[in-house]
Amino acid sequence: MRRSLETKVGIRGLVPQQLHVFDAPGRDSRGWVLSVAHLLAVRSDALEHVELVPVTDAVALAFDHDKIVQLALTRLREVHREHPDPFGLLGEEFTLLELQRLHDAIDPATPKRDTFRRAMLRALVETGDIRQRTVGKPARLFRHA
Repeated sequence: MRRSLETKVGIRGLVPQQLHVFDAPGRDSRGWVLSVAHLLAVRSDALEHVELVPVTDAVALAFDHDKIVQLALTRLREVHREHPDPFGLLGEEFTLLELQRLHDAIDPATPKRDTFRRAMLRALVETGDIRQRTVGKPARLFRHA
């Protein structure tokens, strides 16, 4: 998987999580084919040479790939419900607003502001720094605990 990520899309140093093994005998008309699906969230700016498609448009794919995409999306949303930015897409430091915007983009069912913040603050540490040049009050910066 790591070799494929490097040669096909130029991604190095990230470790995908195994999602599921698909092995139903009739899933491919060419015969019994096993597929091992992996999950990895990557910033879109790291995929300059890849044509990106919104997940809502990734339909009518070959074989059972619609099912694979839906399982990956479900798992991605589950992981984000439990952990703040589990794939480190925001970098080392981030504001709670940036974190919520990321989670909202991944899962429209993300809890509203106060509930979201209470749930995420348990896994975060305030850095003591603030983000300057924001509209309104400067925002406190956090990192993963």
